[in-house]
Amino acid sequence: FYLYEKGELILTSSYCFTDRSGNFNKIALGEGMIGQAALEQDIILFSNVTDDVPMLNYGADEIKPEHFMIIPLVMEGDLVGVVLLGSVLPFSTLQKEFVTQNTESIAVTFSTAKSRQTIKGLLNKATEQQKELHLANEELGNQTLELQKSQEELQSQQEELRVTNEELEEQTRALKESERELQTQQE
Repeated sequence: FYLYEKGELILTSSYCFTDRSGNFNKIALGEGMIGQAALEQDIILFSNVTDDVPMLNYGADEIKPEHFMIIPLVMEGDLVGVVLLGSVLPFSTLQKEFVTQNTESIAVTFSTAKSRQTIKGLLNKATEQQKELHLANEELGNQTLELQKSQEELQSQQEELRVTNEELEEQTRALKESERELQTQQE
């Protein structure tokens, strides 16, 4: 199965296919038969391919399939992905009809799964952002408390300065009064 993402087909799953490092991992739209089927959004059947065919591994051995069906999965005009089926026997009319009738349902299933992954990713991102916001709010709350404490200390210091200033003014008045009394006595 090739999932359509960001303008290319990416091999995301396979059955009996072991060549995951070859030419079949990423395919551009219009590239090769798979890319062409995706671009045209039509099922393509072809047979008797001899060169560069992916081998099917069934455990005891590998065989080269001779018949292929490329099935683009399209939902509401949007390409979801492409299924490549390989067979050693030609596809029957019944098999072709089955695929044709169920392609849209398969596309809906894959699209739904992809949407769920997207929603899950967005939910995880939102949860992470919520945690970051909560931490930022806690830090802001701590800074607010520190600011309030500093403000209280500043007000306390201002009050102390006001009291000290009043005491100094009182002492200055008393000193001036004493100075006057001394001058009066000296006269």
